[in-house]
Amino acid sequence: MATDWAAQPPEKLWRQPIGPAWSGFAIDGHRAVTQEQRDENEAVVCYDLQTGSVLWLHTDPAHYRTAIAGEGPRATPTIHNGMVYTLGATGTLNCLELTTGKPVWQRNIAADAGLNLDDPVDQTGLSANRNKAKEWGYASSPLIVDDKVVINSGGDKGKSLAAYHLATGEPAWSGGSSRAGYSSARLAKLHGQQQILIFNQDALAAHSPDDGSVIWQFDWNVPFPHVSMPVALPDNKILISLGYGKGSKLVQVGFDNGSFTTEELWKSNRMKAKFTNLIFHNDHIFGLDDGIFACIDAVRGRRKWKDGRYGHGQILLRGNHILVMAENGKVILLEADPEKQIELTRFAALDGKTWNPPALAGEYLLVRNHREAACYKLPLAKPAEAAAQ
Repeated sequence: MATDWAAQPPEKLWRQPIGPAWSGFAIDGHRAVTQEQRDENEAVVCYDLQTGSVLWLHTDPAHYRTAIAGEGPRATPTIHNGMVYTLGATGTLNCLELTTGKPVWQRNIAADAGLNLDDPVDQTGLSANRNKAKEWGYASSPLIVDDKVVINSGGDKGKSLAAYHLATGEPAWSGGSSRAGYSSARLAKLHGQQQILIFNQDALAAHSPDDGSVIWQFDWNVPFPHVSMPVALPDNKILISLGYGKGSKLVQVGFDNGSFTTEELWKSNRMKAKFTNLIFHNDHIFGLDDGIFACIDAVRGRRKWKDGRYGHGQILLRGNHILVMAENGKVILLEADPEKQIELTRFAALDGKTWNPPALAGEYLLVRNHREAACYKLPLAKPAEAAAQ
C-alpha cells in the first residue's frame, strides 16, 4: 500500500447514498453485503464491489429508531460457505443465499429468548427485562462455529448466548443468563480449549462451543454500554475495554485441577474503547482512547503515547500500518509504532458522522455511514516502498 495519498490519491470507484444503519460491509469476491433501513423495512443489500450497483435486496418489516441511536440495523453481516447471516436491530436473524439473496431460513432471537424490545427502560437506559439496551437494539454480528451460528440474545434462565444450526435455523443450544451488551462473540483458544468469548453487560463470559454452558466468567458490571470486543493476547490473557471513563482490564485466565480461573492483572484508564475494537500488535495495544488515538504497553497498561483526535471511529491493522476510519469521514493511515504517533497520510472518504466499520479487501476500501457509501481503490506501493514495508 502506498503511504502518500497526496502523491498517489486513492481512486474513487463509486460513492452514493445508502439507507441509514450502523452496519459495515462483508465482502466475498465481487459481492459486498451490508444492512440498511429502507422506509419501514430492514434491508440486507448486496452491492457490486467495483460499481456499487445493487445485485440483490432482501427486506423484512422492522424499523428501529430512537433519538440517541438514530435508525436502522447495527450489526455487520457474516458470510460463510455461500450464505449470508444477518442480525437486525429488533432480533431478526436471517440466512440468505449469497448469490441471489433468496431466504433459506429466519428466526427472531428476541422471541426465542423470551424478550421484548418494547419493554420500558430503567434510569440507566437499560431494559428492565434484561434484554438489549433500548437505545441501540441488537448490534452483535453472527459468529460461525462449526455447523452452527452463534448469536448474543441476552435472555436470562440459560438464554444469554444461543446457537442455531446453519442448515435449518433450528435451535442447537443456549447458555448463560447475562444481559447482552453490544459486543460480538468471538472464538479463542485458552489452555488448549476452544471457547466462545462474549463481553456481556455485566461480565466477560466464556461458553463451550459444544453445549453453550458457561465455562468461566469475569465480572465487570457498570451501567454503561459494553461494545468493544475482547482481545485475545498470548499466554491465556484477555483484554477488555470500556469507554465512558472506565478504561481497560487485562484478565489472566488460569486452569487448575480441571477448573478455569480468572485474575485481574491490571486496570488502566489509559485506553477507553467506547466502541472501537482494539488492536494488539508487537506487545502493545493500539486504539481510540475515548476518541483520541493512543498506544499502551500490554504488560502493565501504561501509556506510551496519545495523539490524534479522530473521534469515535473504527480501526484496522494491515501489516505494520493502522487504518483509521475517523468519525468525521476521513481515512487516516498510521504507522503502528509503539514509541510515537506517526501519521503517514489521509484523505476525505465520506462526509458527516461515521461510526460504521470499514472493510478492506486487497486494495479495495469500502466505507459507509448512515447516509452514504463509497469504494476506493487504494494505490499500491512502488517496489522500493513495498520492500521497505
